Amino acid sequence: KLKQLTSTMATMTTTTPLTKDQCHEEFRAGVTATLRSWSAFRTAVESGWGGGGSPEKAEVLRQSIYDHLDGSSVPPKMDLSDLEDALA
Repeated sequence: KLKQLTSTMATMTTTTPLTKDQCHEEFRAGVTATLRSWSAFRTAVESGWGGGGSPEKAEVLRQSIYDHLDGSSVPPKMDLSDLEDALA
């Protein structure tokens, strides 16, 4: 695994910088992957713990993360208290 990691790191350092659009796509992919791999979140959505429309609510959360943390403003449009409220 160390050899594979070293190879991956070497590749990462020799690639050209990402464009802004590519960065946004990478960010979106990362958010999606994180939410899909978050077992408690996935179980809650699949079990309907959020009430009716749990999958739709999960999508709204994912889209809200994109919209508020899209890198278009510094500081981000959402602060910690807003994030806490959105997750409550």
